[in-house]
Amino acid sequence: MKKTKLILLAMTCVAMLSLSSCDSKKTLTKEELPAAAQAYLQQNFPTANVLLVRQESEAFEGKEFEVKLDNGVELKFDADGQLIDLDQDTPIMTGGNPATAAPVAPAAATPVDSAAAPVDPSATPADSGNAAAPAV
Repeated sequence: MKKTKLILLAMTCVAMLSLSSCDSKKTLTKEELPAAAQAYLQQNFPTANVLLVRQESEAFEGKEFEVKLDNGVELKFDADGQLIDLDQDTPIMTGGNPATAAPVAPAAATPVDSAAAPVDPSATPADSGNAAAPAV
């Protein structure tokens, strides 16, 4: 019985080690990215410099490429070079090309109608003419 448990434990350890060794990260150059990923970067971020390219190989998810640019954009491509994720530390942009688009201006505040009756901050909903306050 002890021998069977020991063999089972050894097999479990070997299986866990083999699966954990399948996950790896490797630093690459921009030129080592799939052609589709290189084309995407050139078309959408022509002025950005690539700071990091990392290939991640995971046991069950396959190969992915993580790219970090000097403008705060982080992209993730699949093994074929198709974009699967994009994170951006900069403001949301308008237009088709994030590298050349202008930032979106914040919405202007709506002016208050000065002809409206002043509101008494100490008034309760019943005092202000409302029959009942909506339930929250």
